[in-house]
Amino acid sequence: MIRITPFKANKAAIKFFRTLDKRFKVLGRTLAYESARFVLDEVYRRLPAGDYRESLEVVSVGDGVFAVTAKNKAKRLSEIDSQATALYVRPKSRRVLRLHPEVGVLEQHSPWTMDTLPFFPSRRHAIVVSRNVRRSELEHIVEDRKKDRAMWKSELERLGVRPKVKLEIPPKARVLPDVAFEALRIEFGLAGKDSRAHWRPALRALASQGIPRMLSVRSPVMEPVASFRYSVGLLPVDGSITQSDAAKFTAFQKRLKVKFS
Repeated sequence: MIRITPFKANKAAIKFFRTLDKRFKVLGRTLAYESARFVLDEVYRRLPAGDYRESLEVVSVGDGVFAVTAKNKAKRLSEIDSQATALYVRPKSRRVLRLHPEVGVLEQHSPWTMDTLPFFPSRRHAIVVSRNVRRSELEHIVEDRKKDRAMWKSELERLGVRPKVKLEIPPKARVLPDVAFEALRIEFGLAGKDSRAHWRPALRALASQGIPRMLSVRSPVMEPVASFRYSVGLLPVDGSITQSDAAKFTAFQKRLKVKFS
């Protein structure tokens, strides 16, 4: 039989085991954050400078859960290239009571160009999203809006909105770059853009390099305490046998691999 003596040095170890649950939670949270940060750094390495790259960041999306997301930053309408930008109008609210009919008309006939948009909607009612497109695409959009001009013009006039001959840009007019579209276009080479994969290689690098490297580094939160100290001895059994006999019985029991309960 083995007797374990509770040395004072064991108190630190016992305390360590009692806090294992919290330590594992901290370790898991750290690993999740470092994984997201690793992916973002890998994506950064593969992307050129621009609105899309600058919009990416690591955010917390739950208890111990982190993600790489795009935080869209509005730009002044006057800052965009009108000859390479398509505009999409989206209602700020989908609730029927808050939906403004004229905004619905602009959404239905999107995309627009700076030369065809009949008016710029209020920021309280709509969001205007911009996409960088090729000149040929822009020309197709202009042709489409000319073809259905009679329809959207009459719809707006029925709602009391008179389309402007030339778009009047409000001083505070803003647009949101469509970073989701830009991500797909660059990743897969859509809409005439050369493919420049960045998400797929970043995720592969996380699995093959990032995670193994993180797991190989000992986290301070999981630093073990000093080893347990214990003494081994044979306990007398109610005086019926000697300690020497008990030692022989224990050795015989181990040899036979028999366990008595």
